[in-house]
Amino acid sequence: MIFEDSAAATIEAKTLSDLVNALNKAYTAAEEIYANQMKISLSELRLLRLFTDTSTIAVDTLVRLMDITAGRITHILTALEDAGYIERQQEKEDRRKIVVHVTPNTIGRLQEINDYFVAVHSSVLTAIDPDNKKLLIDTISSITSKIREGNVAFFKENTERKLTEDKPLRRRGSIRTKKYLGK
Repeated sequence: MIFEDSAAATIEAKTLSDLVNALNKAYTAAEEIYANQMKISLSELRLLRLFTDTSTIAVDTLVRLMDITAGRITHILTALEDAGYIERQQEKEDRRKIVVHVTPNTIGRLQEINDYFVAVHSSVLTAIDPDNKKLLIDTISSITSKIREGNVAFFKENTERKLTEDKPLRRRGSIRTKKYLGK
């Protein structure tokens, strides 16, 4: 097993899990405010936020960055295009490839959203002792990395066990499932 197996470690792990979950809920709530204001879904907002530093991204890159299927990306892009947030065009060099451009009005809105989240994080860092800022950033980075590694190992271990059972696995629409299974 990849996790420690003592009572103290279990309590600490539960506390960390609860804190990460609370942080995720708070962050999602903030994202939902902007998504509701823009009259788009959370997935659509998250895709748009990928355009913070660039105005053009290829569809295949969006699939990789969002880690969802090409069909789901197409659905999200169609909704965003219908709402006037993005435009799709064929690449001139390779007409099989599609690139996505954010519209000029969207660029300003994305800057506003990015500024909000930077301000939120800035206020958090301002409230922390300067000596602990680097520790906080390093710790969150380490936690994120370990959770990713742990998720992969835990998913593989539990998926192999479930594959031997009669119940089919529930598909979540993510290409991560295929990656974890090594397909």
